[in-house]
Amino acid sequence: MKIVIVRHGETPQNLKGVFQGQSDPDLHQVGIERFKEVGQFFMADAWDAIYSSHYKRSVASADLINAHAKIKRVISTDFAERHLGALDGVSKAMQLKADPTVLDKLMTLDFTPPQGESGYSALERFSRGIEVVKAEHAGRALIVSHGGVVALFAHFVLGVPRSSAFLEHGHALIMEVSGTAMSLVRMNVRPVSVDFNQL
Repeated sequence: MKIVIVRHGETPQNLKGVFQGQSDPDLHQVGIERFKEVGQFFMADAWDAIYSSHYKRSVASADLINAHAKIKRVISTDFAERHLGALDGVSKAMQLKADPTVLDKLMTLDFTPPQGESGYSALERFSRGIEVVKAEHAGRALIVSHGGVVALFAHFVLGVPRSSAFLEHGHALIMEVSGTAMSLVRMNVRPVSVDFNQL
C-alpha cells in the first residue's frame, strides 16, 4: 500500500516564526488559499481514507482536501504535533539565541522540553497511528499531520537525514508499505508534481 503524509497549511503562528506544538490556532488565510490549491490534486478514487490530527489546523487542511476528494475522514490524536510544553508560542529566533542547540535537541528522542513530550513518546504515538492505518487499509491512505512529529518519523523510521526531514506546508512524504516494511518513495514533494492516481 501507499501512505502519503501531508503537512497542514500555515497558521498565524507559523507566519510569526514561533514554536507551535499543543496550541490550536486556525489556519491563516494564506494557509487556506494554499491548501485549496493542494486539495484539487487529490482525486476521489485514489484514496481509501484521509486521516488528520485533532488540531484545528490539521482538521481544516484535511477538510479542504476532502472538499475535492469526498472520501472517508478519520480524526486521530496519534497524528498530533509533539507537545512542546514551555516552548510552545516562543519565538524561534529568541529561543535559538538563548539555546543555539534547541533545534538539534528537538530532533533527538531523549530530549523533553519543560512540561512537554519527549521525542521518543511523540515518535511512538505517531508510529502507533501509522500501524492503525496499515491494519485498516490495503490501498492508499492520506494523513494530514505536523512538521515536528513527521520529521521524527521521517528521520528515525524512514532514514531521511535530519537536514531534510521537515516537510514544507502543503508538501508530502510518500512511502510504500509491504508487510511490516516501510520505505520512502518521495520526500517533501509538491502535490502538483505527483499523479496520485498512478501511485
